[in-house]
Amino acid sequence: PARVRHRIGFDGRELHAAIRQRLVHYHLAKGNEDEARRILRDLAPPSIQSEIVEQELGVRYRRLCESLLQRRAASGLRMSPETLFPKLAVWSKRAIELAPRDPGSHLIAADLAFSGGDDEAVAQHLSDAVHNGLETADAMRFLDLALSKRPDSAPLVALRQSLPTPQTASPTP
Repeated sequence: PARVRHRIGFDGRELHAAIRQRLVHYHLAKGNEDEARRILRDLAPPSIQSEIVEQELGVRYRRLCESLLQRRAASGLRMSPETLFPKLAVWSKRAIELAPRDPGSHLIAADLAFSGGDDEAVAQHLSDAVHNGLETADAMRFLDLALSKRPDSAPLVALRQSLPTPQTASPTP
C-alpha cells in the first residue's frame, strides 16, 4: 500500500475526503441540504461552531451557482435561462441566507436579478457585495457592463454615482 500511495500521490483518506466534498454539492443540487450539512459537519474539526458550518453551507450554494453558470457558458449557452433560473434563484437566495457576509453570493444574486430585469435588486445586491468586501473596481466593472445594456436604469445610475471611484496605484518615485 505504501508503494501504491507513493505512485499515485495520495492515500485513500484524501480521496475519501475529496469525494465527500463533491457529495456536498451533489446533495445541495438535489435539494438535500440536511445531508450536505451532515457531511460538512463530519469533515469539520469537532470543535467547529455550528454557525461556521452554516456559513460554509452558504458558500457551497454560491459555488454551486458559479459551477452551473460556468457550465452554461462552456456549453455555448445551450441550457436555457428558463431552465436554469429557478434553481439558481433558490440556491442564490439560500447562499445569502446562510452566508450573508459572502460578497460572492451577493454578486451572483445581482447577476441573476439583472437577468430577471430587476434593477432595484441588482443595485441592492451589488451594494451589499461591496459592503461585504467586494472590491469597488469589480463592482464598477459589473455596473459599467449593466449600464451599457440599460443606460437609463435609475437604480444602477444611482449606485454608480454613490460608489467611490476605485483608487489607482500611483507610481512611486
